Amino acid sequence: MKFDELNKHMSDTEGNTTKQLNQEGGRLLTEYHKFIDELHVWVNKEDVLKVISMISAEKIGTKKFALANRLDIMTNGGKTGITDKFTFNKEDELLDYTNG
Repeated sequence: MKFDELNKHMSDTEGNTTKQLNQEGGRLLTEYHKFIDELHVWVNKEDVLKVISMISAEKIGTKKFALANRLDIMTNGGKTGITDKFTFNKEDELLDYTNG
């Protein structure tokens, strides 16, 4: 079986469940986006992404920042649920912000 066929077979057999943000997750993502909006006041709009990327890459943000950043990436800025393409350790703190 070719990789593409295997990949299609795997996605056909999975339940394709998505995790949705709970109230706390929505609040965290809202705060994160507010933080980014506030940066626009102090940093050129084009450079805000560089600042966020630097904070993430150098791991100089707080735990709250790291969790919000992960949620933002996994949910396409809060527009989608978290698909089952992402796996979680049962002790992952991110689960506190989802319905599952």
